[in-house]
Amino acid sequence: MAAITCCVTDPSGTASHFITTMGDMKGCVERLERIKKVLDEFPDAIKYQKRSMDKTEVTLNELCNASDVDATVKARIFEYIQRHQANRCEMEHQHVESHRTYRSESEKECHGSCSEEENERL
Repeated sequence: MAAITCCVTDPSGTASHFITTMGDMKGCVERLERIKKVLDEFPDAIKYQKRSMDKTEVTLNELCNASDVDATVKARIFEYIQRHQANRCEMEHQHVESHRTYRSESEKECHGSCSEEENERL
């Protein structure tokens, strides 16, 4: 009991405890600042990915419509376009599912074109 009382009432013990606590708090603040920075950069990363997907889709459509592209290559490009649109639709569904809002009219259209089971799931 005397050791506890001495540690709590001794100024050097109190100061040592205070310094340790402040060091721990500083570490927590630094971690929270790093997390905030990552979260602040997240919307920009999503916008970049969406723009990249838009450019990819435009390029695939141009290749599919080009007259000097072989028919078998066009068939493969068409498959990629369909897969690309399915991926975009899935991303939009995930956004709707997590936020319960639509970011654009295309998301509403995409959501409306799903089967009844998919719409109920969302």
